[in-house]
Amino acid sequence: MTKTELAKEITRANNGSPLIKLSKIAELVGDSNHQRVKRTYLVGLETIGNRYFVPEVAEALKGKARVL
Repeated sequence: MTKTELAKEITRANNGSPLIKLSKIAELVGDSNHQRVKRTYLVGLETIGNRYFVPEVAEALKGKARVL
């Protein structure tokens, strides 16, 4: 899956919004600990009103992905 495809899927899961809350990101990655999600995936990303820009989140998630 490319970063663009991932961003589209995240946007779709977020009801079409280009901004996503930390709680929704945690839900998508399957981790209920919001602080761990921030430390693991979202370090250095800017927030807009406590929400993250979906393409930046997709890029961060792709950067942490590993191929098995």
